[in-house]
Amino acid sequence: MGFVVDYSNKEALNALLDSAKEIAKAEKAYAIKIDPDVEVDKGTDALQNLKALGFKHKGFKEGLSKDYIQPRMTMITPIDKNDDELLNSFERRNRSKVRLALKRGTTVERSDREGLKTFAELMKITGERDGFLTRDISYFENIYDALP
Repeated sequence: MGFVVDYSNKEALNALLDSAKEIAKAEKAYAIKIDPDVEVDKGTDALQNLKALGFKHKGFKEGLSKDYIQPRMTMITPIDKNDDELLNSFERRNRSKVRLALKRGTTVERSDREGLKTFAELMKITGERDGFLTRDISYFENIYDALP
């Protein structure tokens, strides 16, 4: 995650970073690491501004990486739709992939907080098999607890 700021606005970014540095120093932090949510078309300005303020860019990697736990791209999907509306909001190719997975026996189920244990374990197994980092169950519990 990153600061909630317009990363193309260098002055606002600098002011926020100054405050973050004060807090980090008071908390005896040795570094400030961010993973800003920046739209692709604003990425160049954001990258230049962050570098000018002393941040180091770790580069871009394709697909899933053993080096990073955060995905390179984020898709935001409204979850206030029914299943059909949600599926129809996907691009045609992705709808086809979902339908194929369902045809092959993949199931989707709603669960409660207890189901997070199974989900976290499946993520761990998949991450080990496919070579990407995964999160601890507490990460998923925090998200679950934050959602209405």
